[in-house]
Amino acid sequence: MKFKTIIIGAGPAGLSCAYQLVNKSIRDFAIIAKDIGGRVKYLPDKKVNMGAYFVMKNYMYAKKIFKREKWINPLKIYFIDDNDKFKTVSVKSLKLIPQLVKFLSIMIRFSYHYKRFKKRCATNEYMEILQKDAFLYELSNTKALELMQRKKLKELSDAIISKFVYACTLTDISYLSAFDMMVICQGLFQPIYTFSFDNNRVRKDFGNNLILDTVISISEMDSGFLIKTESGEEYICESCVVATPASVTKQLLHLDKIRNNSSAYVFYIKGNLKSWLNNEGLNLFSPLFDVSTIVKEKDAYLVFSPIRKPDFSKYFTYWDIIEEAQWNMGLYVKDNYLLHQYLGNNCYIAGDHNACGLEPACISGVYAANKILQRIYKIKPSGKLIRRIFKTLVILAIAFVFLYKPVIAPYILTKGATKNEVAMYLPGDEVIPHPPKINMTQAVTVHASKNDVWKWLVQIGQDRAGFYSYETLERLFGFGIHNSYEIREEWQKIKPGDFIRFHKNGIGMFVYSVKEGEYFVLLTDYRKPQGNNENKEFRLPLPKDMFLVWNWSFNCIELPDNKTRLIIRCLVYWPDTNIVLDWVLHFFSEITGCIMNWEMINELKQCAEGYKDDIKIHFILF
Repeated sequence: MKFKTIIIGAGPAGLSCAYQLVNKSIRDFAIIAKDIGGRVKYLPDKKVNMGAYFVMKNYMYAKKIFKREKWINPLKIYFIDDNDKFKTVSVKSLKLIPQLVKFLSIMIRFSYHYKRFKKRCATNEYMEILQKDAFLYELSNTKALELMQRKKLKELSDAIISKFVYACTLTDISYLSAFDMMVICQGLFQPIYTFSFDNNRVRKDFGNNLILDTVISISEMDSGFLIKTESGEEYICESCVVATPASVTKQLLHLDKIRNNSSAYVFYIKGNLKSWLNNEGLNLFSPLFDVSTIVKEKDAYLVFSPIRKPDFSKYFTYWDIIEEAQWNMGLYVKDNYLLHQYLGNNCYIAGDHNACGLEPACISGVYAANKILQRIYKIKPSGKLIRRIFKTLVILAIAFVFLYKPVIAPYILTKGATKNEVAMYLPGDEVIPHPPKINMTQAVTVHASKNDVWKWLVQIGQDRAGFYSYETLERLFGFGIHNSYEIREEWQKIKPGDFIRFHKNGIGMFVYSVKEGEYFVLLTDYRKPQGNNENKEFRLPLPKDMFLVWNWSFNCIELPDNKTRLIIRCLVYWPDTNIVLDWVLHFFSEITGCIMNWEMINELKQCAEGYKDDIKIHFILF
């Protein structure tokens, strides 16, 4: 039979690879495996795991396959030495608080790097990403005990860390790298749970894509691979994912070397636990013992051991072994030898051959699937970055909506103005119903006489000198505005009733009042007839019975030392309306008005002060 892709192994890595392909609507693949679950041996009738025992809360990839069950209470843990034992909360543990705090600070830094590392490993080669992170790479090349001694954490290591590591790996901490130790010790600082695995769900999800058989050889061909199984079947594929235990992978792919391993033997026992042990939670032993963990599961016990025949008489007054699982080639943690995941010609390795734990195994499977999608189907990895950016923008947008009126609006509406200037009466205020919905009062001090400022100010208008603001932006929206940075005699006079254009199509505002050299006021009142001439006031499309009254007043106030205070105010009023329309009117009127207005004030200042040639586009507000 021929498939595009064949995944060898149906443990966490192989299943993660398969599910990632299915998520991208790829079904032209087969999973060939001796059994389902790999080192996860879940007994649904007893609801216990005879292999991997817990998952961590921060598992993002493993949770797609395994279901969290019972929370493991950290307060019900006994740490047991050869001649001593203590609870999580005890006099001994309290004495270790300074070292725990110090170790926690290292873990926080590690967690920051490791979270980013995991995400990158879903689309990139493990070794490549590890080498790019100097902090993690150094940890991977440092022995765990060396780090603990260097950081003066030996007491903590002996009392707690070494026992937790032994429980998770069936290996003495002296064999582990600091990196592997930190990966494991995440479980000390965040919630951990037992879990269940639905074998039947996997069968249903993959149906005929799942072939229960044992692969005995993989041969490379010109266009892919020939895979032979124990039953005598032969399969051809373009890409191959070997998601088997590292020892099997070594044999199938003729690898020179893999990490050294520990053995794991798990026993489900009915019996009577001796009184010196914890009968409620976890018993975590030092490597001096021939068991690493004893935990009560309902009316029986799970016992984990690195040897095939531990001495149960040390721990039980009587016992009966109900179930047993043997992992002769267990966890590969005894050195730091790393394998490349991509071996060329669309052949991939997936599993816990480079790092221990369910999550790293699942990530390696996702990596293989993403590379297959990219190389064979030309499908790029999912846009997680785009989704993260989108989520961030949504959060910022929501924050902006809630913060706009109480925080942002008061700042931009009164930019440059004092409290007295915001509250003071200015010409044109009398024509706006009070209180106005918007009071935009912005101001700047100009180092020039009132007469010099007025000559530039009085020229505004689309068909005159423009508005001294972002003319490129104004033209982009079709206003047809071109700023003129020269004083023209024909633009120096305005009178009440004149029309000041905003737009090339004649949209604008009428001049309401003028006092030459001091102020002029523009006004629009929706309650008055529009008129039939070519000059049309700027009016928003509003619901029936809804109206706006707004002014725009320009004021030059003389200051000592030949200076001028230029104050520009815009008051807007509308009747009370629904909260959505009210917010929209505030937002769009204020944001556009304040930004454009503030630029105009500053360009007028530069022109009056003789710096018109230095005018550039600049966002003063931000």
